[in-house]
Amino acid sequence: MPDDITFSPANPADANAGAASALQNAEAEWEKIQKNIKSKRRGREIISIVHRDFDTGGLLLNADYHHLTHEEALDIASCIRNTPKGKPIDLILHTRGGDAAASELIAEVILKRSRVVAYVPYMAMSGGTQIALAADLVVFGSNACLGPTDLLLGGISVHDWAELQEMKTPDKLDDISALAIILSKKRKDKDLKKTCDLINNKHKKMVNFYKRDCSLAEIINGGSEPHETRIKYKDAKKHGIKCIDRMHSIYYEYVDIRRQHIRQMRISNQASYLNYKHLATTTKTEGSEVP
Repeated sequence: MPDDITFSPANPADANAGAASALQNAEAEWEKIQKNIKSKRRGREIISIVHRDFDTGGLLLNADYHHLTHEEALDIASCIRNTPKGKPIDLILHTRGGDAAASELIAEVILKRSRVVAYVPYMAMSGGTQIALAADLVVFGSNACLGPTDLLLGGISVHDWAELQEMKTPDKLDDISALAIILSKKRKDKDLKKTCDLINNKHKKMVNFYKRDCSLAEIINGGSEPHETRIKYKDAKKHGIKCIDRMHSIYYEYVDIRRQHIRQMRISNQASYLNYKHLATTTKTEGSEVP
């Protein structure tokens, strides 16, 4: 269903009531699927990071559900740390990433655990890939994908900023571009090493008895592919990622219902906001009338 929902200004109260009712139904479905998956995956801790792209229509509503934030990362890290030692973790991912430090934090916590499986029904791009590769195993959906993890500055990869420096002399760069190039030079090599450190050893090839290589980090963070490149199951196997492509239907259902739940929260918030504006405007108009 499309996200560009609009409400009739003639009946903001009706729209608000309808959105509230739809949200109640979505919340009931969300509670139901959580209970269902816990009963079917008994003995495993279920933790999820599910986001949804949407156009807010100029309203900053539910922004935290659009991408990974540091606040959400702290909540996820806390859930992982509080899971009893030895208890397996199912980590369900559906995200385009977000704050780089947030994904690194979650990956660091995952690496200190064992028996963590990342389930990717549809996608875990950018920071989502960083998190997935910290797990012991990645389970792909039929059309699921990971993606490059190179840092973006202003929506542009640090590697592309570096190439820009080679194409233009400093006197032909504006101040913002010059600053982005300086920062990209500082971060590029550092991020590559950090990416390697945050990849689970199960996804790294043995060089010798003491060392594993970082070729996977070069592939996903070296800038050889555009940031939006989709790394599907066959590519992942070729790159040495320990993964399988047998996704149980309940993980698709879990993500689908959670996305619908997020959508209804957004619509309900928008309806409440517009209803509030309508009431405020009506009250102001009525109060200004001269008898």
